Amino acid sequence: MKDLRMSVLAKLFLAIALSWVCMPGVAADHNIWPERVTDMTVTEDSSTGHVVITLTAPTHSMTSLGDGNGEPLPYLTKIVLSRNLNYGDYIEIHTFENPAPGEQLTYIDATAIAGLYQYKAVAYVDDYASYPEWSEIEVGQFAMDINDAVATCNKGEAPVTLMFTAPSTDTKGEPLRALSYIEVSRYSEESYSYEVLGKIDNPTPGSACTYDDYDVVSGSSYSYRLICYTAAGSSYGTLVNVMVGLDAPVAPGYVEAELLSDGKVMITWLTPTVGQTNGYIDPMELKYTILRSATGSEYESEVVASNVSDWYYVDETIFTEEAKLTYFVRASNAQGESVGAASNPIVVGNPSALPYVECFDSKTTYGVATTDHPGWTYSSSETTCAWYINDVVELENRTITTADENGGMAFALYGSYNDLQQDDYMTTGKIALGYTDVFAIAFDYYAFTGSNSTLSVEVSADGKEFKEVALIEYEAMPQEGWERSVIYVTEYEYKMVREIQVRLHAHKGTHAMPVIIDNFVVTEIPQVRNVVCDYENHIISWEAPDNKFFEPTGYQISLNGTDMGINEPDNTSYDYSKFADEYFLTFAIYALYDNIWSEAVIVDLTAVENVELSPVKIDVRNRVLYVDVLPQTPVAVYSLDGMAVHHTEGAVELPLSQGVYIVQAGTEVRKVVVE
Repeated sequence: MKDLRMSVLAKLFLAIALSWVCMPGVAADHNIWPERVTDMTVTEDSSTGHVVITLTAPTHSMTSLGDGNGEPLPYLTKIVLSRNLNYGDYIEIHTFENPAPGEQLTYIDATAIAGLYQYKAVAYVDDYASYPEWSEIEVGQFAMDINDAVATCNKGEAPVTLMFTAPSTDTKGEPLRALSYIEVSRYSEESYSYEVLGKIDNPTPGSACTYDDYDVVSGSSYSYRLICYTAAGSSYGTLVNVMVGLDAPVAPGYVEAELLSDGKVMITWLTPTVGQTNGYIDPMELKYTILRSATGSEYESEVVASNVSDWYYVDETIFTEEAKLTYFVRASNAQGESVGAASNPIVVGNPSALPYVECFDSKTTYGVATTDHPGWTYSSSETTCAWYINDVVELENRTITTADENGGMAFALYGSYNDLQQDDYMTTGKIALGYTDVFAIAFDYYAFTGSNSTLSVEVSADGKEFKEVALIEYEAMPQEGWERSVIYVTEYEYKMVREIQVRLHAHKGTHAMPVIIDNFVVTEIPQVRNVVCDYENHIISWEAPDNKFFEPTGYQISLNGTDMGINEPDNTSYDYSKFADEYFLTFAIYALYDNIWSEAVIVDLTAVENVELSPVKIDVRNRVLYVDVLPQTPVAVYSLDGMAVHHTEGAVELPLSQGVYIVQAGTEVRKVVVE
């Protein structure tokens, strides 16, 4: 029995010893720092307004401190939860005693009323603390600021009435449950601060509100501030200004310039109805000043009219040179004048003559490259047009210089990493064609391989819609570099087009490169010149067209309406010996450009020894006689037997049957052959 009792006592002693080793406090001898808490979240219970904090107790010790080095924790002594308000001092609000490692813990803070709270949790193993874990929350509702406040007074007299809508949402976009009040204050020149005038108590969120201030003096400006208060605090505040008494007007609205048929410009605008400080004005008493600028800047404009009472003005200046003008309109009354409101740019003056050459190498007064012709206009499918004029194009990995040595080029700048598509337009002013059958457009363009940009060349005839005459697709380009494009436009043949405009339409696809052009030219298809007849040897000769942009590919000769063959481009003469005895010898000489013919130079060898193209334009196309002369110039058409066929003044478009006719235009007499 004795041995048995000793065995039981020994076992009891061993159990007590083991329990002592496992009791809290033993780990203190092992210098263990716990890891920080995890999964800490802070939310607001919308039904109670209380803050709910949840977290998970750490399960391991820190890897860089103490004896544990990332090993499982034997126990936790506590986790202390603290908070601060609006980044103030922390205060302890709760302690989780002896939580199990990995235990999920929750605490409801019912004492947080309103404001920005930051919560901090720190875990302890005896006296060894973890790094803190933070989470913050804005408790309570803060109202959005008022966004529609206006201040008015009846014809500039007291009171000033503030009108606005109470906010309906909080700063998080949630419906606002309640407003405590809206505070109204006014700026004081004496205290240099906003002083409270009064408040609107318990306004319903989203309701219309007004506040009257009778303590105002005519002729003075006032600034008001509106602040919305809830139980949580205040909004930032909304400012609104007003002038009591007569105010200076704001600028007129929607200024529009329109070119009239007689070359004059009509400018219209909308009358201002409010003052510069939201005060009273009488629209019927306003006067207007109209300014005109050739640079687009109001500071570089000239006054063309002042003291205008109407809402429109006609600028009767006769513009002979092409110019792009911007008009500015200012409104004024006894209190002051507004800044100028700009019109749309408008191109005035006579059309540019052919050849139309644009190298983009002119310079502004500040040395910046600009167009040689002022009539270019710009538009875009986006808010800002991408066309620019400069001496270089700076890209991410290289710099593009101009096609010539003169500097200046036009480019629609697109970033290669921007996949948004857009269209940008650069349009010439009007270009006079007269009765030209065909014309050519030529320019240099910079080819980018693999780019899906395109450049469409479009033409408008006599103000009609733009039609595409050529399309350059960069994606198919074999190599990068400057290329030359020549476009012969024949679509308008026989249509008596007087004027055209050419539009460069840059389209940016996805991941596109810039569209760059230089040395843009619009010209007639060049004719031969200086036709000379050697009567002794029966040879007619001519000189090649004087045009650096186009090289002829041959010459077509017609005699009395019969095709006599085509000369090679280096052969500029024709031997007519076998026809020398004929009474009538009328030659038509055409310069050829691939499959395009220039207008003919007509030479009647029965009357002229040295013939050049006459300044009077007489031509036959498709059995129609065209005569281009000044409006009051007498024009007569006779058959070879002297019978009058037609008699008029000014330009002629006359269908004729096959035969030979004599045309007299003023003092000019010409024989024409209708084939």
